[in-house]
Amino acid sequence: MTILIGITQEPAKAKEYLEGQYGDIGGLTEVGPFLSMVDALNWLVYLKSLIWDFEEIIPQNQSGKDQLWYGFTYENAKDR
Repeated sequence: MTILIGITQEPAKAKEYLEGQYGDIGGLTEVGPFLSMVDALNWLVYLKSLIWDFEEIIPQNQSGKDQLWYGFTYENAKDR
């Protein structure tokens, strides 16, 4: 079982990445929007406290302070 979690300002790119890596995005859950990165990170910290076996996707090059943030989880029963 693969569980991925993360935050992003570009949910379409996150979806595209997951689809490219895993093919099926049926296990994708999107949350938000969050008004700030701090709010999104608080959600992420809370989720990490509930899930023990996961892989975190770190957002890269996302610095739009006025943009909304989104959280996502992805579950895939198949191994990579």
